[in-house]
Amino acid sequence: MVIDRSEQAVYPQELSASAFLLYLDTNLAYMRILTLICGCLLLATATYAQSSFRLSPNLNIRDTAAIREELNRLADSIFAFCQAKNYLISLPLSASLVKHRYAEAQQSLKKFPQWPKGVRSLSALNLLQELAAWPGKEKEILEERIKTVQKDFRPDVISSLKGSCQPEYASLLRHNIFLCLEMAQQYKQDLNFSNVTELLQYQAIQDFLDKNHPVLQETLHQLEPTQFKKIVARIPMRDGVHLNAFIFQDADAMERQPAIISLSPYPYGREAERGNIWALHGYNYVYVDNRGRRTSEGENFPYEKDAQDYYDIIEWVSQQRWCNGKVGTTGGSYLGFAQWQSIRKEYRHPALKAVNPAVAVGFGVDFPRNANMFTPYMLRWAEFVSGTENNGPKFMDENFWYAKEMEMYRHHVPFAQFDSLAGLPNPFFRKWVSHPDYDDYWQGIMPNEEDYATLDLPILTITGYYDDDQNGAMFYYNNHHRYGGAAAQQNHQLLIGPFDHAGSQWMANPMQSARTIEKEAQIAPYRYMISWFNWILKGAAKPSWMKNKITYFATGTGQWKGTTSFADLTKDSLRFYLTNTKKLLAQIPDTQQILTYRHDITSLLDSGKAYQSILADRKDQRSSYFPHTILFETEPLARDIQLADRISAELYIRLNVPDADFSINFYEITKDNMRVYLGTSAIRCRYRFGGDQPKLMPLNSIEKLAFNNAYIYLKKIRKGSRVRMEFGSSNSPSIEKNYGFGGIVAQESTRSPRFIEATIITDKDHPSSIKLPITD
Repeated sequence: MVIDRSEQAVYPQELSASAFLLYLDTNLAYMRILTLICGCLLLATATYAQSSFRLSPNLNIRDTAAIREELNRLADSIFAFCQAKNYLISLPLSASLVKHRYAEAQQSLKKFPQWPKGVRSLSALNLLQELAAWPGKEKEILEERIKTVQKDFRPDVISSLKGSCQPEYASLLRHNIFLCLEMAQQYKQDLNFSNVTELLQYQAIQDFLDKNHPVLQETLHQLEPTQFKKIVARIPMRDGVHLNAFIFQDADAMERQPAIISLSPYPYGREAERGNIWALHGYNYVYVDNRGRRTSEGENFPYEKDAQDYYDIIEWVSQQRWCNGKVGTTGGSYLGFAQWQSIRKEYRHPALKAVNPAVAVGFGVDFPRNANMFTPYMLRWAEFVSGTENNGPKFMDENFWYAKEMEMYRHHVPFAQFDSLAGLPNPFFRKWVSHPDYDDYWQGIMPNEEDYATLDLPILTITGYYDDDQNGAMFYYNNHHRYGGAAAQQNHQLLIGPFDHAGSQWMANPMQSARTIEKEAQIAPYRYMISWFNWILKGAAKPSWMKNKITYFATGTGQWKGTTSFADLTKDSLRFYLTNTKKLLAQIPDTQQILTYRHDITSLLDSGKAYQSILADRKDQRSSYFPHTILFETEPLARDIQLADRISAELYIRLNVPDADFSINFYEITKDNMRVYLGTSAIRCRYRFGGDQPKLMPLNSIEKLAFNNAYIYLKKIRKGSRVRMEFGSSNSPSIEKNYGFGGIVAQESTRSPRFIEATIITDKDHPSSIKLPITD
């Protein structure tokens, strides 16, 4: 049976940057309200996405007065635009504030949903915007909003707000306005509706803070009297370089306390929001800027010198009079990666007593290589961390990055030229893309077998079922358990639940990766971190939340559970075998099943469907799938099953080209025809033996391809549901395209039709199948 999947499709309009920004704000308890607003925004921006607002041609963005005048002009333009369009959802709130039209701002706020009760955090940005709308009532409204927070979280929330309600935050907003305008001028871009309302919001809050931060601080101090101290320090490195550091402390602490360190390439300017919380709980929190970032000296090249720098940082911190000699580390994403550098045997400091890597990047494992492929996002992130300052506006410019990805995709530009195409030649990008294999470059930076074997420090790894860096976090965890001794096995804890990248690091709110999670899963991971550090560094009782070595949430059951390992949790495995009728059968077919898949890899596909494939649960519509994929499906399940590990697949394939990229999406199709995303696994065929062992496919020879990098998702699949597998070529603007020539993929291209033909074989000697590990 031959299935040709070479159809072409059109491209949808991209969502606005504002909607994307709201979606990313998952670390704030106000997410319940933001989710509703976001829905309104999506409807609005569908209509107004093409609206544009042009900057004055001679605007001097280094002149503060000129910027203020320009923003006033833009506010007038927003009012005129909304009146002409009969815009009813009151988004010009920020424009009203900039123009001091407070009555209109108050009316806008009344149309928003009410602040929910019983939250565990407050969004400083949204709170300050509301306070700015009620001149003279700031104290009263602030006190009311604090009352909406759960009592046991109020001290944390107030301490965090003390870090926000300061002139430094106003300066940060002022700088963000400058960066947004600078980018618009540099790329000769008009601003869209979302850009303008965002700029006006920054200006309104900046003005409000400049005038009112003393009364806000006084009110917050009355509600929670702890005073915090921020120390700016210069930490010496062995080569004479000095790194910038901010140290947050309880100003009235009488005794020396443990220190918690984060080494970061992100000069956000909002470090006090979390630093104050660590200080409130009895720690010196030390936030250190990587080399070449903010005011840190030295060359900025991510990932390459964090091991030796971490040793020198710990050496300095542990000897300060305010530190009791015990040091821990914390932080997520890049900050998680950096902690795995601190434990390298050569650079492991004796004062380091506890390590807490959350959602840790696996350098070369899941970034900038992911499933042994590069993605355009690597340039976006490389630009984000280039230079000394926070390049947030450039990073968040969805329209810019979408346009450049689509330009590369449509014109078949070799991936290695992406930075030149974007007009952003970048040394980080060029160095990384020159190492397509998992070679000595990546391996020399990542921990090795000896590092893991000698590591017996207490470690708390945190990741989520929807975390973009789950594979990185689990790479470290699994290697430590593979090579470490008995102490390593005992001392390394894992916390995993239905969290996304942001939710895993600090606060798991009701919406995670566009999915509503169960109430029992809506925890505050930072509180779990603090209780764990209290146990390790202060001798407190073992945290009650720890169920076993692995504490996991069994999605669909409302329960947190424990296990010693996922292997021990797995009591059985269900296998379903592929057939040429596209059914997944519980038994190997009696006769050999052959199905040939055919796709022109140069064809241009509907980019929007890449996102639809992994969106939250929705009614199943086969039209929402890529037209170049094959769907395989089981019969309805006879009973409930609880997944105990990642879903995987093994396919036996005969290929007509020496290399190709394939991906598989897994779904649950419920009895009422809801499609529930379960995970994605991908493979570049030349790396079927591992990223460090490239070997091209022998033509027309049957080879086994193991799809084993889907995220762990411990979910209950209900009786009557079907399991679906979607197989196809990786052909998307959001991933490096492999044309199948067998050379250096990033340098290859063609405009001529290039057909990838994969013959999938299932029989007793070639049991092509998917595997579902399950527990009791």
